[in-house]
Amino acid sequence: MNESEWGTRHSATEARPEDLVALEPPPVSEDIEDVPAMVLFAARASTPELRVIYRALEIWLLEAPSRPQERELGWQMHQALERELERRVRESIWPRDEEADLPF
Repeated sequence: MNESEWGTRHSATEARPEDLVALEPPPVSEDIEDVPAMVLFAARASTPELRVIYRALEIWLLEAPSRPQERELGWQMHQALERELERRVRESIWPRDEEADLPF
């Protein structure tokens, strides 16, 4: 029995895991289907990544968009990133669920 026959015989009898590469996108849970991509990005990105995209978006807004719809959407995304960065700064100063007694 050569190697190819042995491989064919054993691969047919063993339980094989699903292929890692598929031609279709992975299933998306219904919970995040209606969530805007910017929200998912802001939730998963590191603070330096958020700062970079915030500055890049700011520069793009100053120079690029000519259509009012693009400009409005850009400003909304810029403000959302700004709020997320501010939230992270506040949380780094005063972490959530950490209560302190008042000094008086």
